[in-house]
Formats: sequence, C-alpha cells, structure tokens
Amino acid sequence: MPNTHPPDAPGYVDTAWYLSRYPDVAAAGQDPADHYKSYGRAEGRYPNAAAEDAASLRAQVDPVWYRERYPDVAASDMDPADHYLSYGRAEGRFPDAATEKIAVVRPQVDPVWYRERYPDVGAGDMDPVDHYLRFGQAEGRFPDAVAEERAVLRTQVDPVWYRERYAGEIDAAQDPIDHYILKGRFEGRFPNEAAEVQRLLAHRIDVAWYLRRYPDIAQAGRDPVEHYLAFGVQEGRAPNALAEEYRNEPQTIFEALLRKIFFATTGRDATGPEKKAWHRKLKLGLDYSSIQAALEGSRDLAGQAAPALSSATPDGTVALSEADFRDYLLMFHDRFLGRAPRDDEYLKYMALKAQGSRLSDIIETIEFGEEAQKLRHRPDLALLPEGQFVQLLFEIAFGRGATPREVEHYANALVQKTVGRKDLIESFFNYAAVEKLNPTRAQFGLAQAHVAHLYGERENLTIDRWRERRDRLRGDPKADFDTTRRHPRLPYSRSAKPEVSIITSMYKGAKYIKNFMENITSQTIFEDSELIIVDAASPEDEISIIRPYQAKHANIHYHRIDYRIGIYDAWNYAVEKSTGRFLTNANLDDCRAAESLEIQAAALQTLPFVDVVYQDVFYAMERDLSFDDIRRCGFATNLPVVSRYNLLEFNSPHNAPMWRRSLHDELGLFDTNYKSAGDYEFWMRCQVAGKTFFKSNVPHVAYYVNPEGLSTRPDTRGIAEANDITKRYCRQLVSEHLTSTESDFFHALPGFDAEQDGGKSRYEVVQSCLRRLASAP
Repeated sequence: MPNTHPPDAPGYVDTAWYLSRYPDVAAAGQDPADHYKSYGRAEGRYPNAAAEDAASLRAQVDPVWYRERYPDVAASDMDPADHYLSYGRAEGRFPDAATEKIAVVRPQVDPVWYRERYPDVGAGDMDPVDHYLRFGQAEGRFPDAVAEERAVLRTQVDPVWYRERYAGEIDAAQDPIDHYILKGRFEGRFPNEAAEVQRLLAHRIDVAWYLRRYPDIAQAGRDPVEHYLAFGVQEGRAPNALAEEYRNEPQTIFEALLRKIFFATTGRDATGPEKKAWHRKLKLGLDYSSIQAALEGSRDLAGQAAPALSSATPDGTVALSEADFRDYLLMFHDRFLGRAPRDDEYLKYMALKAQGSRLSDIIETIEFGEEAQKLRHRPDLALLPEGQFVQLLFEIAFGRGATPREVEHYANALVQKTVGRKDLIESFFNYAAVEKLNPTRAQFGLAQAHVAHLYGERENLTIDRWRERRDRLRGDPKADFDTTRRHPRLPYSRSAKPEVSIITSMYKGAKYIKNFMENITSQTIFEDSELIIVDAASPEDEISIIRPYQAKHANIHYHRIDYRIGIYDAWNYAVEKSTGRFLTNANLDDCRAAESLEIQAAALQTLPFVDVVYQDVFYAMERDLSFDDIRRCGFATNLPVVSRYNLLEFNSPHNAPMWRRSLHDELGLFDTNYKSAGDYEFWMRCQVAGKTFFKSNVPHVAYYVNPEGLSTRPDTRGIAEANDITKRYCRQLVSEHLTSTESDFFHALPGFDAEQDGGKSRYEVVQSCLRRLASAP
C-alpha cells in the first residue's frame, strides 16, 4: 500500500538510514532522496526511522477497542491512531487489548520462581515472562508463588460454612473466599469445617504414643498426625492413650460422668443424641474437660445462664452445694486417679471454686495432672500381642532383634500357655545375667583363631582338620576334595571404561600385599576395572611393592591418608573416588579365582533387576596359598539365599560381593559408627529398601581365617555390632502378621478354617490355607 508521507523537505530523507534499510538502493548507486521521490514513496518505503516507527505504532492501534477503552477519545471524534501517536502513547495509554494485558501481567511474573516451579521452562532458553504470556497463562500455570498459593486456598474455602461460622465478624457483603485469602487466614480462621476439626484433633495426637501403639505406621515412616487425620479416624485408631482408654470405658461410667457435667453446666441431663455425639468425640480425642469447656462456651455464646441446682455464680456457672461438689470430686478422682481426693486436695479444689474457676478447669487439674499422666502412660505389657512382647524381650535382655523363628517359637509357647510371660521374663533375665556375670561363659561363641564355622554347613573347620587335609594333598598332587559343582557362566560384555571398581583398605599389609597384587591383577577383566587402594596410614611402606604394578597398570590408584581411619571410612573414600558401574571389596589376605570379577560383573550386566551379587566361599587357615590350592582342600560354605528373614541370621554377602555403585547414591555410604559390621548394616538397608540379592552358585573367592583379622580376632566387635544392627532393623523386616494378635492374623488370612488349622503354628496355618486355595475350584 503506498505511503502517505508529508511533502518533500530538505533532510526529510535520512540518507544513511535509507541506504542501510534498503540495500537494493545502495547496490544500484542511486541517490536516496531521488529514489524515494521517484519510487520509494509509491512502493511504501519509509524516508527515515521515525516514519517507520510511526507507521508501526499506527498499525498496532485497534480503533474499535481504543474508543471503547478511552471514552474521551470517542467523544472527540479524533482518529484513534492519530490520537495514540500524538497523545496516547505519551500519556501511557495502550493501543490494543493485548498490549494492555501484557503490561498488566508482566510485573506479576517472578522469573526465578517460574523457572524453578516449571523445570521444562528452566531447561529452555525462553524468557520466563514471554513464556507465561505466550503459553503459560493459557496452560493454567501461575506467574508467581503468591498466585499459586491463592489459587490453592481458593479451592479450600467453603463459602456457606465460612459465612455462617464467622457471622457478625465479617462484612456480610464481602466475598467469603476473598476475606479468607486476604485476612481470615492471618487471623487464625479456618477455611472449612474439616480444617477446624482437624486442627482440634491434631493438637490431641500424641505422636510418640501413636507410633508405639501402631508399629505399622512407624515401620512405614508415616507422619503420625497426617496419618491419623487422613486414615486413622476412619480406621478406628485412637490418637492418644486417653482416647483409647475412653473408647474402652464402660457406657455406664461415661453416662454417669456426662450426667454430672451436664447438670453442673446446664442444669439438665444430656439427651440421647447428645450422649452419642459426645461419646464419639471422646473416641476422636476430646476429653471430659473439653466437653465441660465446650458446654460452658456454647452457653456463654448464647447469652444464657444455666439453671442453678442451688444458686448461680455471677459468670453464669452453676454453684454446686458442698455435698454435690464433694460427690463430683469423688467421682472424677476415682475415674482418673483410682482413689478418693485427700483432704489437702479437697481444700485446693474448694479454693479454686471460691476463686471463680470454671468446672472445666477443676476437671482439667484432675484429668491432666502429673499423677494422671503417669498412670495414663504406664506401659501395660499385658496388652502387647505375644509376638511384639517377644521382640521387646529380646531387645531388652540381649540387645538384639528377635529372628522370625524365635518370635514364632516363643509367641506360640505363650499362646499355648506352655509358658507364661512372667516365666519368660525371668528366664531371659537369668540367662542374660549369667552371660554378664560369667566372663568365661560370655566368651563362648566369640571368634576363635583356630576354629571357623562353615556357614550353612553343620561342621566347623579346625586347624587340625585343615592340616590333615593339606597333608593328604601334598602326598597326592592329583587329589581334589572340592565337591562344588560348576555351572555355565553368564556372558560378559567388554567395556571401554572401568566397569568394576575394586576397593581395598590397607593397614599393616606388607606380608600380604605381594600375593594380593599378583592375584588381583591376574583377573580376566582387570583391564576393564580399576583398583582403588586406600592406605590408612600404614607404617609398613607397602607402596614400594605397589609402584611396580602401577607402572604396568594405569588403572591402579593409590591414596594415602596421613592418619588412622576405620575400614568403612576407607571404603567410603574409595566409593566416592570410584568411576565404575559396579563395586567390590577385596581384602589383602583373601584371594579370588581368575574369573571371579568376570562372573560377578556378568551377572549384574545380564540381570538388570539384580542389585547385589554374592557367592559361597572357600575357607583357608594358611596364608600365601593360591586359589587353586585352597579350592582343592574343599572347605566351602553353603550360604542361604538372601531373604528378609535369612539376612537376620546370616550375613551371606559378607565376603567379596559385588554391587551397583548407584545403591550408594540412593541409600548412602557405609555407616562409620560400625568398625566390623558396617557392610552388614548396609545390606540390611538394601533389604529394607527392597533391593534384590543374587547368589552365584560357583565359589570363586577364598577367605583366609586370619587370627589378626578385624572380624576373626577374639576381641572382635562384630557380634555386638551385629546384635545392634538386628535390633535396629528387625521390626522393619519381620512381617506384622507374625507379631499381630491371633485374631488379627486369622482375620487377615483368606481360607482360614478354625477346625482344621487350630493349634498349628502360623507358618503351618499359612501353608494349609495356600494348599486349600490352590485346590479350590
């Protein structure tokens, strides 16, 4: 469309700008003024930047919207575009609706918050404000935290309830939602009835008691308050000991106490519906003093004084006769303290009454006094299910968790009444006392330098058995006592970067380091691995032996710590330095078959659902032997597969397992509070988190029963630490169905038949039910 510019004038055409804006004119070598006069103006070109800007602004003006938005312009009959260019722009007016919206919305957008709240925006290069204006607002996103908060709050307000609840306190003409968002929430008001009820109940939830009373909530790691409000109320759980006590209270006692409160407060008995309502509230967590206070408050709110039994006090509370008051005290004292009030207590209550105290205050001094609190929180062992009682007994008497077999054995004896709880407590105490008082007996079962238990087998390996077997092998080089079977191996895929990180802690290892280095560097996939040695300030100069191996293998990394650290400190240091996908630990005094690392890594490569790989091991009672020499002796473990229950009795992955490096990212490093059993604690953590353990059926690791080893010397802390670990994790691993009451267990079990399953152990009952269900048509 041709331009309608002002007539020609000297300097009207900006020569430099025109040539820059229209390169074709510059290329033709034409004079800008002549070109504009002869062609440019007719072609719709602009003589200068100001003219182009003016045309651009003119195009932005929406004349219809502009007149409606600014009535003074409509009344003047002036062209909207001319008005905007001449006056409107300078006056801060907007050319169209879109521009006004952008100007209003842009200051509302918090760019930093917007990027953090919407990672997809933060990951891109688009300006947060532009994104919100172009897409975010239409997508229902929020410009800042305040807008999001208000949107959430707006959905919470029940306007009808809010107006009725705060009638007379807020302007009837004001929108209830706006009032709550702008003022009400800061004044402590509630958006709806449910929120008010929840606040009332939340203050009455005894968090510590709730977790003790409902161990399933503690095991699940749920917040007690949130759980009770969301689920506990509907499930019939009690929020505190008092509420549980009240829900078990005989109806006659409840009605007698309620009658006293109603007569003392309102001068009448409670109606049937009132009794039902208040009884329900007691079960939800209210108390008798709260009932009294609520009745007093509702009466005062209505401006009505209760009818007096004899006379009324100035504040409208009922003035009981002395005989009624004494009867009142006697009943509540007996209910909450189990005794009558002493003379000094009676005088104290009378003084409170004379000072004008409400009856709810007097009840509260009894109901929540120190004596009542102690009585209320006194543990009642008789209420614990048999399984939980056994767990508690093991933790207290032996400082460890009870294994599932122990729980079932002793709980079943209690159910069958072949032993009583007091008898069991006395027996456990006597046993623990003998262990404590008899040092010789206390040493029984501890590590012994020349005896090793072959886990999973019914025999021990002694130094005499070892020597006899070694002598026979020396006499017959072809002899082989290894009875373990060989199995096909899983395929291994080569890797360009370290696939396996081998972590090794070293302290006073000079006599082992040479054989260790020879053995570990002979692994079939050593070039796909990295060896991380952490020298814990050893005084024996092992580095002089390590250096030649470093010269041959660039994947050997040596780190010296200039002060003494524990084995798990060293492991954690190595884990953080590692770059491999898989980790394994290698002790200086142990050795492996040449294909050991390959077997383990292949399992983790091939089976993505597996997190930890372990295996049976050969035992040796003589150092400096090759793996094949140890294997031929044939002393191997028969470890059980790792399960939630087996791990409580056997640390099956203890010797040279391999695990995914990512486990530490998810579950943390080794717990350095342990000096000997930190790996056991980590495997427990993995089991609680639902990780998968895989046993390789080929023993490819040899374990030296080192009399100076951390876990084998007589003063080892391993047993005490293992006990502490089982105490820490037992309740999380043992099924709640093993420790619940018999009635709860049978109720949760489909297919239970009382006639056929009576008298059986829980394990046998489950098996019977499974067989019955499997054979059902």
